[in-house]
Amino acid sequence: MLASVPFFRFLFKRHLGVPSERDKERSPSKKRWFMLPTIKMTFMSIGVIFLAIGIGSCVNKAVENSRGEDTMPSKTIEEVLKEHTDELMSIPGVVGTAEGLCDGSPCIKVFVIEITPELEQKILNILEGYPVEVEETGEFEALPENPD
Repeated sequence: MLASVPFFRFLFKRHLGVPSERDKERSPSKKRWFMLPTIKMTFMSIGVIFLAIGIGSCVNKAVENSRGEDTMPSKTIEEVLKEHTDELMSIPGVVGTAEGLCDGSPCIKVFVIEITPELEQKILNILEGYPVEVEETGEFEALPENPD
């Protein structure tokens, strides 16, 4: 519709690189301005690609956070501990588990005889949204019974 108005037709042709009758009569050196719209379109296309990549990376981070990393846990710490205690206790060197506070926030404590690189690899840093802290305690021994 706007292209039918002579002024707008001039603008559309000029920016799309369509030469006018007068431009067709010019020498080749003066026809170089036709490259300008092509260069503009190239830079605009590159800009759009970078914008799409930027938006895509933001969406990707939002998806990662929705997978349970650094989000609020859906279960209570008691439920998580109850579900994972048997699994943790089956790891050689683990002697106990408990609820605790790590930097003022609830966390799961795993007590081990001695901290080793193998244990650090086997015990996860986060269980269902709760941080896990490994603590070296040695072996636990039962207190002797007092025959009072």
